[in-house]
Amino acid sequence: MNDHAVYLEPSFVLNSRSYRESSLIVDVLTQRHGKLALLVKGIKNKKTTETAALLQPFNALLISLVGNSDGLRILSDVELESLSLPLKGMTLYCGFYVNELLSYLLHGNAPCPEIFMIYRDFINKLHTDSENLEKSLRLLELKLLENLGYGLQLTHDFSQNQDVIPEKKYYFIPDQGPVESIDGFISGSSLIALERKKLDNKQTLMESKKLMRYVIDFYLQGHQLKSRSLFKKNLQS
Repeated sequence: MNDHAVYLEPSFVLNSRSYRESSLIVDVLTQRHGKLALLVKGIKNKKTTETAALLQPFNALLISLVGNSDGLRILSDVELESLSLPLKGMTLYCGFYVNELLSYLLHGNAPCPEIFMIYRDFINKLHTDSENLEKSLRLLELKLLENLGYGLQLTHDFSQNQDVIPEKKYYFIPDQGPVESIDGFISGSSLIALERKKLDNKQTLMESKKLMRYVIDFYLQGHQLKSRSLFKKNLQS
């Protein structure tokens, strides 16, 4: 095998952008090589419409490429690994949100097979369990942060050196944990539920969403997620 070639690598498209007149740069999440930026030459020509149709988000793909990590790799072939129905409505927005999150938080050319499996399972869940989107998203965010090295310490109040108390309110410092505060935005009971991955009531879901958004914004370091505005527009329509 050529050291600078990869063949039939399981992958998903995260996003794409135009490059010159007829080409694209496509960011893909791969099983063995992490996030890669690929040059897709001449994809806007009529002869490559089949390739363009395959290189869409949420398609499970097998891609082949040439080049090394020191430069922009070139897509040489793409196949559809498995056929699935397109995402629609809120499931589509959830998918875009996760793609955008990974695009910002993942470093390029860094193997992350666990994250690939988490992402693949989540996309499958969007097709099969659309009734529990909020819960699925919160658990996905927890798993992603943990595998990126940003795992959350949820149930020990380091300022008091004691476990969180269900009836108390807490503020949260992303790289340290909860701090008891009368003006806190999450209850001890919700922190415990999130730690146990049992998001079974409306309050826990609402508070967990606020917490995860706060933490993710901290690690995004000022990057704005366009998918959040899509959520708002969909809810208002």
